[in-house]
This record gives sequence, C-alpha cells and structure tokens, in this order.
Amino acid sequence: MGNDKDTITDIRHNDGNNSSNSDEYVWENLMGQDLRLRMDPQHENENDECCIEVGDIVIFDWTGYSLCDDGQATLFCREVNWMITVGSGEVEPALEMGIRFMNGIKRLGTIEAHSKYCYGRSGLMKTEKKAVALSEDQRIDDKNSRYLVPPECYVRYEVMVLDVRKASSLSSTSDDVDEKFFFWLKYGLAKKHTGNFYFGFAQAANENVQALYSKAGKLYSDCAEMAQGVLKQQREQEQKLEGKVKSAARVHVSSSDDDIQSGLTKKLLQLTIDCLNNAAMVNIKLGNFQKAIDVCAEVIDRYDHENMKALCRAAQAACLKDSFEEAEAAIKVALSIDVGTGRPHPDAQRMERFYLKTKRAFKTKEKELYAKMGSSFSTITTVEKNAGISVDEVNIDSDGSLFEKINTPLHFSFGVLASVLVFAFGAWHNWTK
Repeated sequence: MGNDKDTITDIRHNDGNNSSNSDEYVWENLMGQDLRLRMDPQHENENDECCIEVGDIVIFDWTGYSLCDDGQATLFCREVNWMITVGSGEVEPALEMGIRFMNGIKRLGTIEAHSKYCYGRSGLMKTEKKAVALSEDQRIDDKNSRYLVPPECYVRYEVMVLDVRKASSLSSTSDDVDEKFFFWLKYGLAKKHTGNFYFGFAQAANENVQALYSKAGKLYSDCAEMAQGVLKQQREQEQKLEGKVKSAARVHVSSSDDDIQSGLTKKLLQLTIDCLNNAAMVNIKLGNFQKAIDVCAEVIDRYDHENMKALCRAAQAACLKDSFEEAEAAIKVALSIDVGTGRPHPDAQRMERFYLKTKRAFKTKEKELYAKMGSSFSTITTVEKNAGISVDEVNIDSDGSLFEKINTPLHFSFGVLASVLVFAFGAWHNWTK
C-alpha cells in the first residue's frame, strides 16, 4: 500500500466526497512517507498562528478514516472538543505529532499515517456503541465487520485545532483564579472522556487489550491527580480570602461567590471520585487486584464513606484476589446503605451474589485440590503395599515431603541380634567385675 499512498482518494470534507483540487495541498513529511501532514489553505490566517509546544493543552475536533487498499476512506470515528497535553502520550503518536506541527488554531489539517503510528497490527475493534452510532450515520459499508480500523491499515485524521492554552499561562497567578479552576474542570472532563474512549475499545479488543486498558488507566489516574491538585489550590485560595478583612461590599457578594465555589468544588470532587473508580476498574481488568483495592480505599477513606462503586469494586477485586474477609466487609457496608427503597442497592445485591459464587468456586477448587493430593498419597501407598511396605511406615515430614522408613525382615533380624549381643556383653562385663 505504501506505493499507492499518493493516489489515495482525497477526502477533505466530512461528507466523504472527493476533492477536485487535491493537488493544491502540499504534504509535509514528518516521518517520511509513513507520517505526513498537510494544511488546508482555505483555513489559513496569519492572526491564528500559534507555536504549539510540549506541555501545551490543545483543544481540537477530529475525524478518523481508515484507508483501504482500494484507495477508499471509511469513517470510523468523529470526536469534538478533545483536549490533550502535548507530549503526554494521551493519544496515538500520529495524532499527537500532527497536532504538534500544525502551529495554529482554527486551521484544518490532514494527517496520514502508517499503522505503526496508529493502531498497528491489532487494529481497532468495533464496540457496540460505536457500531450503532456509525451505522445510523450510514458511513460503515460493511456493518458486519469486526473492525473499525483493520489491522495494519493506514489512517487519516482530519483535525481542527480550536484553542491552545500555554502551560506558562496556566501556572501563573496573575490571571483570574476562578476562570483557571473552571478550565481545569473542563480539561479533566475531557480527559475522562478520552479515557472512556480507550476503555470502550479495550473491552471490544481481542489484541492489544493491555495497552488500551493501560492508556485508559493513565488518563483516569492523571485526571484524578489533576483534580486533586485543583481542589488543593482552591482550599488554599479560600483560606487566603478568609484571612482578609471583608468589606461590606465583599460581604454583599460573598454568597454568590460561595455558590460558584461550592458548585465548582462539587464537580471537581465528583470528577475525582469518578476517575478513581474508573482507575480501579482498569486495575481489575489488568489483574492488579491489590492496586484496585487501594484506589477504592482512597475513595472511601478520603471522599465518600458510602460510595457504592468504590465498595463494590473493592469487593470484586478482593474476591478475585481470594481475600474473602475483605470482600465480605465491603459488601456488608454496601448492603447497609439506605437508598430510599427499603431494599439494598442493586449493585450491592449483585456483588453479594458474585461474592457467594466466587467463594463457592474457591472452596470447590480447594476440595478438588485436596482430593487430588489424597489420590496421589493413596497411589504412593498402593505402590508401597505392593513392595511389601506397610502404610504406617510412610510419614510426612514438617515441610510436606514424603520420606520412608523401610524395615525389611533382614534389617529387623540384624537389629535384634545386635541389641542382644550388646546386652549380653554388658551383663558379662558387670559380672566379671
């Protein structure tokens, strides 16, 4: 496909039609022909030029197409208001590097990339949610296909950069603090959405599952950490305000400001809890059960003692870790929470059933293991009987290994004779004295 890359049908608009003036666009090779970028001159504006640097936060819309061998492009995803930190590895290398070199806002750029810079040999499996959405949009030709992006398939991204926030401006203290807090909330929600994006594809994938879950987990963890940092700054800001002498005007507007702060705090707290719970689920999917329990414990201990998701996921991870006492403790708390219906929360009931089922399965396996051990012991005993060795002559030592006491008739005769001779010699020796 590499030789046909220059003749791929040019899709410049969301309707998927061919562009008649595709020769007007000049490609810039970022990694040779395997990764290249071109800017749409219709969207160029000198006033919108902006140097995008590592650490900057970029807000953008993007549309993705898989490029087939026949030169046709098939839409597989359309997302709006995504936000990434350049250099953080939050998205595919092709998308991040292309954005890095677009150098402007309100400009449409097209990125074409080899599969090694996108979804590689595993491709991108179709999730149920995405399949429904794209089918309704009537842009998937083969609705029965398992892939949104087939393995080892070139990809085209059409990207519109909407805004760029410089890291230096966000770290300064001269600007409106509240505005910054709201921006960080918006950024956190976007980061959580991106995590959900990769988590959904990981659930549908047959290959590269761990990488997709890991990417989702990193986004959730980074988002929670960011939200916790903003909450800390908010508390520090409130403490400074409380230390100042409030004028009558300040008292007059304080209730409104408090409402704004309270609403922002609640949203940041909810974002923190949601991302930590999602991170716990990722750890369960990856088999990191103890880490999942620790994350859930952070939610329960620091933010919400009766958080149902945290309690249930802690119980789930404990069950999978065979720590049934921990699981039982979490389930008891979950079942005791009053949800206003007079009955336990459905998630708590579901987790209780999972706990009982997992514990029964564990005990069954334990019994089967002991039965196999008993069978092995019985087999050894049978062999010993056939060899003329009694059952009582086989013992188990302290470290669990088997050792044998084999006393054949010959060994017994020599032992008795030796004892008699020693006794007789001792009696004779005493008599001669």
